[in-house]
Amino acid sequence: MQESGAVPQNLPRRPATPSYLPITDLASVIEAVSKGAVLVSVSLIILLQISLQPRVSWLVLLSLSIGWVVGRMSINTAQIGFAFLAPLLPVGLATLFGSFDPTLHTVWIAGFFGCMLPGIRWSKWDLPSSWRVVLGGWALTLSLAWPVIVARELGFDLSEFFNHTSVNSWAFMSAPQVSGWVIHVVLAQLVGLLWLEWLICRVDAKQGSRLPNVIHGFWIGATISSFFAIYQGIVDLEFLNSLEWASRGRATGLMLEANGYGMLAALTGPLAVVAIRSLGLRFGTILATVVFAVNWTGLWMSGSRLALLCGFIGTLALAIDMLRNHRRLHTWLLCQVAVLLIVIVVLVSVLTTTTSPLKRIDEFQGSDTTEVVQTLLNRGGYGQIATKMIREYPLTGIGVGTYNWLAPDYWRVMVDDQLPFDNAQNWWRHQIAELGILGALPLLLWSVILMLSTIWGRSPVDRFGAMTIRGLLLGLGLVSLFGMPTQNPLVLLWFFSFVAILASGQNTIPVAGRLSWALQPSRVTWAVMGAIAVLYAGSHVLLAVGDLSVKERAVRANRDYLVGVYASEQNPDGGEFRWTSREARLRFIKDTPWMMVRVWVQHPDVAKRPVTVRLTTPCQFVTEWTLKDSSRVDAGLVIPESYGPLDISLQVSRTWRPVNYGNSDTRELGAALITEFVRDIEQFSDVPQVIPLEPCGNSKP
Repeated sequence: MQESGAVPQNLPRRPATPSYLPITDLASVIEAVSKGAVLVSVSLIILLQISLQPRVSWLVLLSLSIGWVVGRMSINTAQIGFAFLAPLLPVGLATLFGSFDPTLHTVWIAGFFGCMLPGIRWSKWDLPSSWRVVLGGWALTLSLAWPVIVARELGFDLSEFFNHTSVNSWAFMSAPQVSGWVIHVVLAQLVGLLWLEWLICRVDAKQGSRLPNVIHGFWIGATISSFFAIYQGIVDLEFLNSLEWASRGRATGLMLEANGYGMLAALTGPLAVVAIRSLGLRFGTILATVVFAVNWTGLWMSGSRLALLCGFIGTLALAIDMLRNHRRLHTWLLCQVAVLLIVIVVLVSVLTTTTSPLKRIDEFQGSDTTEVVQTLLNRGGYGQIATKMIREYPLTGIGVGTYNWLAPDYWRVMVDDQLPFDNAQNWWRHQIAELGILGALPLLLWSVILMLSTIWGRSPVDRFGAMTIRGLLLGLGLVSLFGMPTQNPLVLLWFFSFVAILASGQNTIPVAGRLSWALQPSRVTWAVMGAIAVLYAGSHVLLAVGDLSVKERAVRANRDYLVGVYASEQNPDGGEFRWTSREARLRFIKDTPWMMVRVWVQHPDVAKRPVTVRLTTPCQFVTEWTLKDSSRVDAGLVIPESYGPLDISLQVSRTWRPVNYGNSDTRELGAALITEFVRDIEQFSDVPQVIPLEPCGNSKP
């Protein structure tokens, strides 16, 4: 591959100076707004993630700075480095900070963004003409929508952004956690789109079998992760693995997530063969064979059924590539036989220590084809939930990035049970559930264009690897009927890399008939996409103060609405309790007309400085306690039959922080609180205070 800067003939070359274009018409204005909104959104999201994750803020800033500085000196070096580190960082971050959650992918995503930033044009999308409008419209939709969704989950109160004492769904995630997930989803997609544009502009179709240099960073890092997956499967499944996945008998490499790792290994095996062959190494055939075997074995250790299907399709496409490229055919066939023998030997040795994909496929024994398809489409209720969301909000969806933690609310209403954590369902249905028909339209149109390009696109026949890349894209598309492989940001970058390579290998991106004409950049098409983005964001502003507000969702899901309390903890005397902050606002779904309230404090200086705890409803002062020690006080509330949900507030005169007394707990603790509905009023016989509540504004009509 040539140095960065070479562009395909069908794409506009990047101007030397300036890095902007004069804006002369409506189409240019909307396109510039779209591109600018993406760059501003990504920058702002990284800053917000730093605020939400202060423990890794220095790493994110360091990654962004290194990406910027090294990228300006040698973009290839910077990208290869971050691509190499991406599949290795999860274990490193978990070891360094004691835990890992998906939002910590921001560490390497920020580096990728820093690499690209100096060479990105702010006022124009450098994409194939039939892609520019739909992808630019999708990007603008995400950029305008995510601030609305985050504001909705914060109750339009920015102070809640750092308040971990609220519960937003049956997933028991706080407002900051929900906000962090939303912006993580948007960040991965927007940076992936910028990566697609950046790579398309720098992959030269005339370089034959050469691949972008960054691909080598990807496959090397993934292969190292696969070596660890093999060790986990053969020697110690708990080694550098999460206890959850180890208990399921599934290896995760260094990614701490079996499905994402399995899909990465499935993509790496076939493409690594193409990448190594493009280098022309003396012992390239042996190296490619080993890398292929390692990744396929790691895939097997992950136990991912969808990854197995994707890997099989990619390997079949690789075999077709080999047959088309007749040179050294016999050598490659012998290599393939060797690979199969290695895989078989490894599988036999580890079959009893990991849950293989075939073992998981055995779950479908005795089921006919229809039952298997229905099971894969519904995936433990997730498909049914998405279908219900689409029926309720067909045009707008429930909001970008919100499916994962609103699904438990829907499941509670549908079957009155807790939803096991997962998100394996049809990718297209997931997009419509979150974005609605309105917001998902640009993305769905592009998926149709991409499908046509992958199947019928023209590319050089003698280019070794073209069929492999098509096969991997088709494999990802097929498994996306039943899963969400690209929800992992590294797999998403792999996907966009394949798309960029495919696009660069074609003189034109074919789209059937009138669709090609309809999607060309023009005032009309850009105006339509701009209107979709504005309508989508505006609709969610209305929904955020109506049906999809946190309070309204809590009522519909028959869920208590709690703000100002931390997660439940085990009470040494039995049962559970919650710590409050200085003020707690609680809305309970009424089970009986009698509620027991128990309160105590543990301020170290409570004997010298008594703590006052006040209990109120929106309509009355209920009671007040002045606590001089850690003894518990109780009160019984008698709730009128006319009440709907019960709203009560607890105010504490002052809080304390255990970290100031030698503990690692940094929370601001007010009072310990137990609330429980009791069966009858006789259970108040030993309670010193029994207080009848007055009829209030939330009473039933």
